Order: sequence, then C-alpha cells, then structure tokens
Amino acid sequence: MLPSSIYRLIVMYPDGKEQIIENYAVWPGSNRSRNLIYIQ
Repeated sequence: MLPSSIYRLIVMYPDGKEQIIENYAVWPGSNRSRNLIYIQ
C-alpha cells in the first residue's frame, strides 16, 4: 500500500505510448483503484 500523499502516475504501454495521471490522491484507509485503457 502506498503512503498517504498526492501522486503523479505515468503508465508506459508496450508500443511506447504513455498516459499521465496528475494529482492522484491516496489517503489513510482509502481503497482506490484506477482502470487504465490501452487502445492499440
């Protein structure tokens, strides 16, 4: 589990494309998930 904070997530796909998610907050006791879509 990640420590509580605000994160910047960078997802790299096999074809070299990337997706950046800014200001992703994780707080104590939170149960967050993120669905990422990869369209080739």
